[in-house]
Amino acid sequence: QLVSLMTELRLPLPYAFNYHFDNGVFRGLAFANFTSPSETDQVINALNHMELSGRKLRVEYKKMLPLAERERIEREKRERRGQLEEQHRPLPGGNQLTTQMSMGSMARNTPSPMSQRAGNKPDVDMNDPKTLEFYTEMMLFRRDTSREV
Repeated sequence: QLVSLMTELRLPLPYAFNYHFDNGVFRGLAFANFTSPSETDQVINALNHMELSGRKLRVEYKKMLPLAERERIEREKRERRGQLEEQHRPLPGGNQLTTQMSMGSMARNTPSPMSQRAGNKPDVDMNDPKTLEFYTEMMLFRRDTSREV
């Protein structure tokens, strides 16, 4: 309904729409991502406080945690990752087996191939049914113990 309304009003459509479900039930909360701040402003100004199917829409920018709080959370995440890496290091003086470094534990001094692309991000629409089907198949394949490694 919302996309139809946006189309009728000739508003920019988001490149991603993420609906929030609580135990499989849609509770009326969704997140939309737009390509520019001007598109976002246009949609907020047009739809905020509008009524749709008997419900008043509240359309606003995402609320951000204060910078100090975001930095604290990121620091705690890095510390936890460091503790996990410590737990997986070989013990000194122990059995001297040859260890093979995983891709995750190798130093990353080279940029990823994705960062070398001309555009910033690949154009992937996670709301597209074919994309979602492909993603689901990848996730199922990843957990398939019978596949060859």
